[in-house]
Amino acid sequence: MQLFNLIKSALDQLNQTTKIQITAGIGIVALLGAATAVATSSATLGPSPTQTVVVEGLALPQASVVMSQAEPVLKIERVQRGDTLSTVIARLGVNDAQFVKFVRTSQDSRPLLNIKPGRFVAAHIDSNNRIARFDVVIEKSASAATRLIVARNADGQFEASEDSIELQKQTETRVAEIRSTFFAATDAAGIPESIAIQVADIFGTEVDFNKELRKGDTLKVAFEMLKLPDSLEQAIAGRVLAVEFVHKGKLFEAQWFERTAGSGEYFSGSGASRKKAFLRSPLEVSRVTSGFTMARLNPVSKSWSAHKGVDLAAPIGTNIRSTGDGIVQFVGKQNGYGNTVVIKHGKRFEALFAHLNEFADNLKVGQKVKQGDIIGTVGVTGWATGPHLHYEFKIDGEQVDPMSAALPLSEPLTGQEQKKFLTMSGAYQVKLGQAKSMSAAKFE
Repeated sequence: MQLFNLIKSALDQLNQTTKIQITAGIGIVALLGAATAVATSSATLGPSPTQTVVVEGLALPQASVVMSQAEPVLKIERVQRGDTLSTVIARLGVNDAQFVKFVRTSQDSRPLLNIKPGRFVAAHIDSNNRIARFDVVIEKSASAATRLIVARNADGQFEASEDSIELQKQTETRVAEIRSTFFAATDAAGIPESIAIQVADIFGTEVDFNKELRKGDTLKVAFEMLKLPDSLEQAIAGRVLAVEFVHKGKLFEAQWFERTAGSGEYFSGSGASRKKAFLRSPLEVSRVTSGFTMARLNPVSKSWSAHKGVDLAAPIGTNIRSTGDGIVQFVGKQNGYGNTVVIKHGKRFEALFAHLNEFADNLKVGQKVKQGDIIGTVGVTGWATGPHLHYEFKIDGEQVDPMSAALPLSEPLTGQEQKKFLTMSGAYQVKLGQAKSMSAAKFE
């Protein structure tokens, strides 16, 4: 009250032509350094015989109301090996039993219970320490990523949805010189493992990358790297675009060309197709433990018999690829073969895969598969003494050695395709030419 009287006395000394209205306000309180409501002023010109002072109260907003209107805070966390959803949200500092219950009971949000290590989750956390929105990439393909979003709606209930995000593509070029092994060279040169495997597949029918390489052989390769826009997600390797490999002084080359949207293959610099209708091996990395022969001592029956296929040793769970485009003829168990898949490739060719541990999800009879599609994993089912894949191949109904049989090439380029390819090939040659100025990585 004393402060008010002091202000009123000062105002009484002002020119009587000024009409002042005092209302409660926060600004002047700050200037006076006191928590008392004081006034802002407005003036009018002209004489005024009287002065009117009006004092009004101004209610301050409740702090809790202000906080509830605050924007959610964004926190990002990287999923570690062995993490569960509970450990991830614990590191985020979240306590939201409703969110956890929704994820565990909603079929649409179930992928959150099995997030891959290395993924980044983005959590929007409100002032009550609850999840407002939770985002994570659950799948990546060669061109796009699928993001799962769990968000709280206006009624306070959670809803799950997915959206597709196009990946950004950039081209990288690397040079490597062989000093010991192929994979040691590519690893030291910063070439992703999946790119190195693609190179071995491209030239696998002409070069034995396990036994034949020589010190001084060189590799130049241009390949795609795929990145999720505005994300901390690590870029992933895509496809080999162009590659030159010099082995024993001989040049091997290949360039990728899309014949139709989303479907392509590799060609030499002149436009000759490099694609075999079939891969030599259904496994990326393996060793032959028992070859194609008309007389072999069966390790189970202990008797001599023909072995009209090849056994490829690999750890349980190793992916098995379809060696060509075809239609699934059989999925199930076949006596001593255990879990078996049979694929028909047109009228003349057929492939059998035995002793599988698991079949690929949703694999069924009548399904079309592409060369390289995963059809199952290596196992030890049936009459198998250890984990391996038994692989058989038939041409016109007769079993042949898939490791040495003559395999057909794909269709040659048409005139229009050849013209388009040569234009694109020039661009690839520029990229690989730039690689020549790079210092080849040295490996001991």
